[in-house]
Order: sequence, then C-alpha cells, then structure tokens
Amino acid sequence: MSEPLMAREQILDALRRVGKKVFARGKRADVFVFGGAVMVLAYNARPATRDVDAVFEPDDEVLTAAHEVAAELGLPRYWLNNQGSSYLSPLRGESNPVILDEPGIRVMGASKELALAMKLGSARREQDFDDIQWLLSELNVVTLDQARGIFARFYPGEQLKDRAALLVEDILDERDTPPKTEGRSPRRGEDGAQR
Repeated sequence: MSEPLMAREQILDALRRVGKKVFARGKRADVFVFGGAVMVLAYNARPATRDVDAVFEPDDEVLTAAHEVAAELGLPRYWLNNQGSSYLSPLRGESNPVILDEPGIRVMGASKELALAMKLGSARREQDFDDIQWLLSELNVVTLDQARGIFARFYPGEQLKDRAALLVEDILDERDTPPKTEGRSPRRGEDGAQR
C-alpha cells in the first residue's frame, strides 16, 4: 500500500509545527528540501508528494519533532526524512528559494538546476518524467547537451546515465512533435523501445 499524498498547505502546516516544537526546545530548524517536495513547495509544479525529502539540522531535534507532528496529524512516521540525502550534490548552487522563514524554522529548496540534476541522476521514468519535463521547460533546455551540462555542474566527474539521456530525448522529441489527437506520443522504455 502506498503512502497518502500530501498537498502544499498540509506540508507547510506540518513544517510550521516542527519549527514550533524545535523552537520550544531552544533551537532553530534549518531544512533543505529536494525531490518531489521542492516541486510542490517551491515551484507549485505538482499538487502533492508522498514525503518530504530533505537534509536538516539539528538532526535529532528535527526528527523527534517530525515524528511528534506525524502522530498529531496522522501523517506517515517518516513524512519528513533524510533518506535521500546521499543523492544530494554537495554543490548546492545559487538561487535556492526560501520556502518558509519563521522563528523556529527556515526551509529552503533546491534550485531548479539542482532539482533537474538530481532528477536526471535517478531518472525513474514513471516517477520523474513529469518533473523532468517541467524543469526542462522552465530552464529552457532544448538539447541533451544542455541537460548534460546542468547535470555535470552538480555532479562533476559523473556521466549522465543512458536511461536519463533517453528520458530527456523523449521529452524533447515530444515537445517537437505536434500533439496527436488520440493520446500521447509513445515513450521509450529503459531499453530504448517505444512503449
């Protein structure tokens, strides 16, 4: 069974509650969101997400407060988690939007460039296609080389995986193809075959 989706206002309410709890303990939470959460919170690119992938400090206090908020609001225990932190580039870049800044909490999000680089790093066709499509459009990326350049800026020395390149090519091809009257144009699978 999959986790329920959380909308923007629900996430912001939960984060404010985390901030109040951390503040009551004499601390301030610094949270940096990425993944689906940044698409919802910073860019309104989609209506909801399953969880909030983030890095945060102070780690123990934020996690404890997040678990308490989960119990209060009936959210999944790990609605706010740092499980994706190993995929976060140490190069955060610039233009990271401030999503929330209150006495007990400051929440920033990944820039569009960093969000795209991370999405390209995972390149999960079903989960990431719409986000990558939106980010490519927002950043005016019209070639695979431009997408590779953004990825290389945040992950120097790493190569864009073939499945990410195929995904970008599919999106760019779809953009260049006049819309069909019946359904969407075919997408390629990870093996390159049209689906």
